[in-house]
Amino acid sequence: MKVLRYFPYHGKEDYDKAILEEVISGAMESGEEGIGFWGLESGTKEGCAWAIAREQVITEKGMDKATYTDIFLRVLENGDTILIEDVEDEDEKWELTMDKLIAGMHLYERAGDDSIAKKIDNCEFDAYDAQLIFQYALFGEEVYA
Repeated sequence: MKVLRYFPYHGKEDYDKAILEEVISGAMESGEEGIGFWGLESGTKEGCAWAIAREQVITEKGMDKATYTDIFLRVLENGDTILIEDVEDEDEKWELTMDKLIAGMHLYERAGDDSIAKKIDNCEFDAYDAQLIFQYALFGEEVYA
């Protein structure tokens, strides 16, 4: 896998979709091990973005249904915003975009010893790491330990 690099003021460079899928599934599909102890997905800012992304994934893959991770990623790829809600205060919501997720991945790599790709390859990347990337993406730092 290639290592992700992002330069906010020069636009997105190509990213490895497999790494993004690993981060999203680890954070969102791992319950309390992922973001479940501090947040949960609360829909999209653009009302029908989820349904549009779902249909796009189903059409492209020629399947009857799409996985949660595939739809989540497609919403972000389409330039839409996913809302993450505080588990203790439903009025507190944070906006996640592709740019923020990539910036969070970059911050995570800068804070650690290894790249995300290397940790995944070495089976050292888990739901905790994934939710930490989401924290970096939404808050710029670790808020929930």
